[in-house]
Amino acid sequence: MIEAGALRHRLSIEHLVAGSPTQDAGGEVDQAWVELAEVWGSIEPLRGRELIAAQQAQSETTGTIRIRYRAGITSKMRVVFRARIFEILGVVNPMERNVELVLSVREGPSNG
Repeated sequence: MIEAGALRHRLSIEHLVAGSPTQDAGGEVDQAWVELAEVWGSIEPLRGRELIAAQQAQSETTGTIRIRYRAGITSKMRVVFRARIFEILGVVNPMERNVELVLSVREGPSNG
């Protein structure tokens, strides 16, 4: 069970529009991200041993985001919090209980 007070960040989950990415006239890649949902969640950066272990395993994970369970969330999506963008690297449904999702994320521009 997730305590409501733990979900203090208002997050936007976005997905790429079909047919994206495209290139503009200058050859720049233009990706059309569209909001799928707004959810409450918690952003938890990796700390101490977790970060060292992640770096040793060549992992690009920089943290986790916890949200209430929502069907259809995949690693092809991203999470936006204010001006920060988090690429979803993995989605875990703890104990398959459909109560919460734990998203492994990397902060920075998403490559789609």
